[in-house]
Amino acid sequence: MSILLTGFEKFSKYNNNLSELLVDKFPDNFYHHSIEKLIIPVKWKQSWHLIQQKIENIDFLPSIFVLTGIQEANYISLEDRAYNFNFGMDEEKHFKCSLITIRNSLCLKSNVNVEQLLKRIKVHERIRISVYPGIYLCNYIYYLTLKYYKRYSYVVFVHFPKAGSFSSCFRALNSIITNLISMYKS
Repeated sequence: MSILLTGFEKFSKYNNNLSELLVDKFPDNFYHHSIEKLIIPVKWKQSWHLIQQKIENIDFLPSIFVLTGIQEANYISLEDRAYNFNFGMDEEKHFKCSLITIRNSLCLKSNVNVEQLLKRIKVHERIRISVYPGIYLCNYIYYLTLKYYKRYSYVVFVHFPKAGSFSSCFRALNSIITNLISMYKS
């Protein structure tokens, strides 16, 4: 089984991006499962293109997509859904305020039972289920990944606190991926 793990590179006012650090430090092989890692630029035009390119360059479609980003909140969010809307200015000063795709659902729900996943996570970090992943690039790549790949693979987005403890968030990510593997196999 292979897993695609993504994070975003640092951007604008942030000296670092916790999602990038977590992805960089995560092992390439996790309990005999291949971890394909990708750091995504904070750019509308390149972010989705790089995910598609990464999928095309690996031998088979990942069984699990774990997309990660940062948020202002001081807890970890398991995102339950994504919305067909994007808004904001990226690092190249490209502004978007529109639907992501025409003639598609306004909301796509994750095919991962995030309530069950939350119950299975055995860490003491503050983790919550969220129904609002924002309307910036996190939501954008989550929506498109759900649209194109949720029929074939588990897809979930995890938001980490921008000022979160690396070790706490790493433990949580480890537990999330361990439990996703277990849920996928059952």
